[in-house]
Amino acid sequence: FLLVEGDPNDDRVAFAIDANLPRDDAVQLLVHDLARPARDPYQIVEARAAGAGGVLLIAAILETDVLRDMLQTTIELGMFALVEAFDTADLERCVPVIEDAGPEPAIDANGACRTLLGINCRNLRTLDVEFSRFMDLAGQLPATVPWVAESGVDSPGRARQIASVGYRLALVGTALMRSDDPQSAARALLEAGRTSAG
Repeated sequence: FLLVEGDPNDDRVAFAIDANLPRDDAVQLLVHDLARPARDPYQIVEARAAGAGGVLLIAAILETDVLRDMLQTTIELGMFALVEAFDTADLERCVPVIEDAGPEPAIDANGACRTLLGINCRNLRTLDVEFSRFMDLAGQLPATVPWVAESGVDSPGRARQIASVGYRLALVGTALMRSDDPQSAARALLEAGRTSAG
């Protein structure tokens, strides 16, 4: 499973996720508007009406009650939610919300993910990537939801490293956008992660 971040109308993104990638790679597109982060459950209804299959919920900018309402709305609409955390404080707030989200498991009987927990290793103040954050926080992540490594997974070596500590997904944007051959880059990341995850 590879989440590709970006504009689906961008030819480089479309090329990375076109029919030439095997279907079992379960590549999904997650588009988010950084200029207008979701802060109201109605925005999730709007996203669903526009055809979105999933939403990004950033714990650092959402009050706990709003995060809970937005996650519940996402689940009720049959979408997946990527709940994003940056540090221990975010995890202390969002993990209980995820665990209390209702009777639906994070992964349903068909293997579809409903709730994902992402760690973003990009420092939002400096925009520097702090790759070690993935390893530093891995021990605090619940086994009940799939973990997503966000930002900084730009090489097969890094894909192997995150997979080896328990991350099963990666949100990749910049690495594919900068690549001359995004299709091959996506394949290399998938293969490296799978090999390390065993």
